[in-house]
Amino acid sequence: MGLLERIKNVIRSNLSDLLDRAEDPDKMIGLLIEDMEGNLRQARAQIAQMTGEKNHFQRRYVDLREQIGKWEGKARIALKFDNDALAREALAKKLDLEERAERLRRQIVEIQETLDDLRRSADSLKSKIENARQKRQELRLQRRRDDALRAINRSHDSLRRAGMEPGGSAMEAIDDAILRARGDAESAEEVRRALYESRFEAFETNGRVDAALDEMKRRLAREGEPAQPQPSRDETAQDGQSNHDDGEGNAGSGPEGQQP
Repeated sequence: MGLLERIKNVIRSNLSDLLDRAEDPDKMIGLLIEDMEGNLRQARAQIAQMTGEKNHFQRRYVDLREQIGKWEGKARIALKFDNDALAREALAKKLDLEERAERLRRQIVEIQETLDDLRRSADSLKSKIENARQKRQELRLQRRRDDALRAINRSHDSLRRAGMEPGGSAMEAIDDAILRARGDAESAEEVRRALYESRFEAFETNGRVDAALDEMKRRLAREGEPAQPQPSRDETAQDGQSNHDDGEGNAGSGPEGQQP
């Protein structure tokens, strides 16, 4: 079976049916992708080879057409000189070249048709590979989801056997312990908050007491200052007499009071 036919068979195959029949779909699709990628590499190599052959044949065809034109020109020249034998030889050569050119042209057309078909098949195979890769990703995701669900189910079974499913005795005991711990924590928080508040109230009370103490000290200091003693009547009279005597003594000592 040729490469092109193999590629077409792969393209026509139903990937989902193949995976449904496979014991290990992930392994199966991996092998299919490897096989398709190998066919795609061969197709690209063959496209490159056939393109080179077509280009070579096209150059030969152009050369044959040039030779055909030359031999036709030679036949015309021979006829101008009435040389029928030479003209016949030139025309025979021209006809042989035309047959060769026609065979080459048909080869070029066949190669081009094969190239077009091979390129279309390669493009379809490339799309098939991309779809297979996407399908493999979906299979792997589905397998991981299935594994996770099985693990969850096993956990549920274990919890149910241990009585820890919702509503079970062990689960209720755990819930009660959590509630008690939460209540103890809330009570401790209330005690800490009350202690902080009492400390702040004590600070405020001490501040007011200190202010009252300072005020009392200032009042006591003002009340304890000694009063200025008021002079008695006798002392006032004595002071006045003393002042009078002092004035007379001063008057007798002046120039007018001196004895001659």
